[in-house]
Amino acid sequence: MFSGDDISTEFLPREQKQEHSSERDIEDKFLDKAAKVFYCSLQKLQCDFKETQQGPAKHSVEAAQSFLEYCCFQALAQLTQDSNFLHDSDFRHFTFDFMVAWETPLANDEDNKVECKKTPANDEAEEDVSLFFSDLMPFLVEVENTVGVEAFARIAPCIPIIADAICVYPQFETLTASTSGRLPFPVYDKYIEALETSLCNMKKKNERSFLKELPMSEEEHVMEIDGTSQMVIQHIGSKSLTGRLTLTDHCLYFEPSSLVSHKDAIKYDLSLPIDHRVSTELAGPWGSRMFDKAINYQTTSPEQRIVFEFPELLGSRRRDYWLAIIQEVIDAQKIIRKYKLESTCKIEALARSALGIVRLQATREMQLLIASPGALLTFNLAQNMLRGGDHVLEALLSTFENATSEETSQGMKINSTCLVQKSFRDALESFKVWKTVQSQQPLFYAVKHGEPTLLEVAVKEARESSKYLHNAKEKEEEVKFDGIGTNITLLKELLQPVRAVLSWIRTLLSWNKPLHTMIAFILVAILILRQDNCIVVSILQPSRS
Repeated sequence: MFSGDDISTEFLPREQKQEHSSERDIEDKFLDKAAKVFYCSLQKLQCDFKETQQGPAKHSVEAAQSFLEYCCFQALAQLTQDSNFLHDSDFRHFTFDFMVAWETPLANDEDNKVECKKTPANDEAEEDVSLFFSDLMPFLVEVENTVGVEAFARIAPCIPIIADAICVYPQFETLTASTSGRLPFPVYDKYIEALETSLCNMKKKNERSFLKELPMSEEEHVMEIDGTSQMVIQHIGSKSLTGRLTLTDHCLYFEPSSLVSHKDAIKYDLSLPIDHRVSTELAGPWGSRMFDKAINYQTTSPEQRIVFEFPELLGSRRRDYWLAIIQEVIDAQKIIRKYKLESTCKIEALARSALGIVRLQATREMQLLIASPGALLTFNLAQNMLRGGDHVLEALLSTFENATSEETSQGMKINSTCLVQKSFRDALESFKVWKTVQSQQPLFYAVKHGEPTLLEVAVKEARESSKYLHNAKEKEEEVKFDGIGTNITLLKELLQPVRAVLSWIRTLLSWNKPLHTMIAFILVAILILRQDNCIVVSILQPSRS
């Protein structure tokens, strides 16, 4: 953002000259707001930005976006210092306005090219300079009240609580499902409010008194608790127990209900190096398979099969939610073992998983239709990518390894070579969801203005390579009838008593058990004789009368 005195109108087209005076008023208001955040003059910010420019000159649109990102990252570093920044309405407006401004040069790029062709080229050097300033003008003016996917994908992941670079695209698609792929401010504002609520709820869950009775280690953090207001039923064979279910970033705990409180918890360690599998399952009373509202949890060593049922009147959203978050913890632990993550990298992976669950909870809080809850979770999505998931995980591992300490990050800020964002662990600690460990130094991720991160590049490549496979899979699903498999299974369960009677009759006719067959024949003969006697009596009674 440059001051109004620095912008020359000499080389602007006639249409822009007419609009220049009205844009100046809006520009001054915006610059006043920006100055309060930057705590420095805009001239100094402009000089600092020019010092960071290296290599050949960028295209005017790229230069405009690069300068905007420079201002944006500087402002975010100031705005996110307060632990209650999500509650601040100024923060919500600033971040949304930055996203609107970021995509404005792109939206006007084609129009600017047409205007350039109509403008006489007397002095190419001066024209390039004036066009650069004219490209900066649109994002000083709020010409759009909605945000596109690319702007959201670039700005939102710089705030770990709002979005993750891996699952930012499905998150945006879910938020804009009812707004034609554009994010308006009311939806964004409601999403931030729901995030704040979800963070507070997760903090309260980690402070529940009954957690002291669970065999939890000090490094475990609670992700979700169920069974307090709604019923959770555990099925092992034909035995069923109601109780309370607790999910941490390492384990799953089930506490069977008793008359007064709960019995000792049953622990299922999801961090063990064995094969953990969760899938949808049908469940019902006395071992029947009637209702599609359960999760099947299986392990290979020791071999066991447990079913958790989540009863609800309509649909199976509660079951789908629990299936997604349990799978997320399993995938996170699997990646930690696969890449042998330790210490800081391991904590960052678990924190990334926890914030993904927070965002999923916030999306459910907004009562939005979630087609696939797992697509909003970091490791769940990375593991289920049709193509390119391994490259995304490798880029994520490189991001973990390149996390910088506080001293290095301060040096980066002074040199202005790149800016930084807080780690996911620090984000959870700043909201007091996780306890702060004094021995651990704050972590930062380097983000260069005007350049995508390695993780962003990997995610975009994976999305492009998976697009054709997704289209083929969708066409294949169109041929199938929705829910036909579940309906057939339910019909089989309802016909189970008839099948049992037919099987019993077949056994009698086979004479495998002669005693049972003889007894059955005698009983049938007695019934027939009694029925014949009743018929004879009914015939003789009228004749006697």
